[in-house]
Amino acid sequence: SEETCAGTTKFFGSELPTPMLVGMVAPCCRGGETVCPTGNPCEDPAQFTPDTPINAEGTLCSQIVGYLAPFEPSDETCAEDIQIGDSTLARSYIVGMMSGCCSGGPTVCPSLNPCLNETMFNPAATPMDPSSPCSVMVTYVPPFVASEDTCAETITLGDSTMPRSDFMSYLSGCCEDMQTVCTPF
Repeated sequence: SEETCAGTTKFFGSELPTPMLVGMVAPCCRGGETVCPTGNPCEDPAQFTPDTPINAEGTLCSQIVGYLAPFEPSDETCAEDIQIGDSTLARSYIVGMMSGCCSGGPTVCPSLNPCLNETMFNPAATPMDPSSPCSVMVTYVPPFVASEDTCAETITLGDSTMPRSDFMSYLSGCCEDMQTVCTPF
């Protein structure tokens, strides 16, 4: 039912969104369709590829799309925090994790391009961790207009806070020339 799909289910000690758990078994369903509707991370919904693995462990797009309840994409809804088990994550982060599920097309939530020269962005680079490509790392913070003030602002990443410029320094490895939008400030 709609009410059941909108709820959570206890799974190994954590409360997880029911659509996510249903999505885990989506490969067992012909066509990958499940009883709980999910959001679609792709700007063009027809570009969603449910059988594409999104990580080295082989997690399929159909298994993770359950993290996304249906929503109307906007700057506000993409920036909203959503509860995933014991964690709170920005919806844009979840959408960004699924960027590889969109047949090369854009996602419904815009991602930050951290590079001073936008053409220098390398989404496949892994400057900090081989399992976290830049295409995912840029989803940790919403897009912003760089200035002395915005680069100095304190941002929250999970349970940590830091100046945005510090995080942008981590993202410099995503830029072929190592120059981020906060470099001038």
